[in-house]
Amino acid sequence: MFSQWKEATLRQRRRRQPSQQQTSEADEQAVDSDEEQAASSPLLEKQTLRKRMVTEKNRVVQRVLVALRLATATTDSYFTTKVKEVDALLLQLDEMEGCIEAYSEALFELCESIRVFAGNSSDTSSLPDAVEVPSFLLAAEKLEDRALELQETIRERVLAPLSVKIAEYLIVQWHLHERCKYQIDVDYANRTLHAAQQRGDVNQIASRKRALQVAKMRLSKTSEQITSTLRRLEAKQDDDDRILNELVRVLKRFFRDGALLLRPPRASPASPPVAAPCPVIYI
Repeated sequence: MFSQWKEATLRQRRRRQPSQQQTSEADEQAVDSDEEQAASSPLLEKQTLRKRMVTEKNRVVQRVLVALRLATATTDSYFTTKVKEVDALLLQLDEMEGCIEAYSEALFELCESIRVFAGNSSDTSSLPDAVEVPSFLLAAEKLEDRALELQETIRERVLAPLSVKIAEYLIVQWHLHERCKYQIDVDYANRTLHAAQQRGDVNQIASRKRALQVAKMRLSKTSEQITSTLRRLEAKQDDDDRILNELVRVLKRFFRDGALLLRPPRASPASPPVAAPCPVIYI
């Protein structure tokens, strides 16, 4: 109800706005008005599409002017560094997730192959001397079950927390790239405000100031959100160590149990021969 009331109020305000001249400056002023309204309430689908198209056009213009050295871009070393760090971290986490999953699957396939080999093997010459085919087959089946348990454990205790961590940093990455766009919006608003001040157009100056204020508020809000999220994620470094320690623990237990299962039984040492009793000679 509140959103519907706000949307109806905005429609009434737009009807009461005076008509503008058909010039490029009037079009830009209408765009700035739309941007200010969009910051406070949802617009209709067609208006939102128009606003996005104009915003992207303004960003392209600002990038081109910066590339041609006709405008200056605001540099922020902190967030620029964070963009590179988060992009590199996500690449590492994605590779780590894929390697761990592939490794657990490869271990299961290896144990399955050992079990198939033990089941199909009828020639004991290929097996250790002290190992019988039935006992080796039983050990291979147990090893396959342990590999399946290992795969499930890795999926629940390692891959699941890792996926949550990746999802959190993906959100941070999206906000960081959006912040770069918002910084371009601020630079564009600053440049157009300076141009309006040089022309001395009072109406344009007021409109540009409002657009600059909206752009700065959006940039500031996104910056605070990114900073707080990164601070929260950096405080959870112990969770990363816990994930790695859990992976090492389950792999160590699997290989220890597998070695015990496939170890050939030790032959019992032969007992020394008992010497025959010496005959007793009576004189």
